[in-house]
Amino acid sequence: MLLSLNFKTTNSSGSQLLMGLDFESHTLTGIKPHRDREFFGELVLGISLLEPVVMDFKCIRTHEVRALLLEPRSVLVMQGEARWLWQHSITSAPNLLYRGKHLPRGRRTSLTFRTIQDESVIA
Repeated sequence: MLLSLNFKTTNSSGSQLLMGLDFESHTLTGIKPHRDREFFGELVLGISLLEPVVMDFKCIRTHEVRALLLEPRSVLVMQGEARWLWQHSITSAPNLLYRGKHLPRGRRTSLTFRTIQDESVIA
């Protein structure tokens, strides 16, 4: 089960920020490889909660793949090349593989904040 809740606010500089709560249960739901849509702006920030999860990144130019372990209470910031040139995903496999070690899959919860470049798409 994947649940998404979104909230919109304006920061002190007048930029729109969108926050989403992403919840994943034990049903082996993953996130398919993607880049966040272009109408979101330069910054994507995620805060991981509860259990560790491995996020895979693939460069759209070189096809290089890297894995990043997101521990509980960790923060992930994607901007610049990380935002625009790399796709990110989370496997739906029952076990996570990170640096040759298998990790049990747990319950994943994250908070995701994005700037909005084109407000018309959410109005």
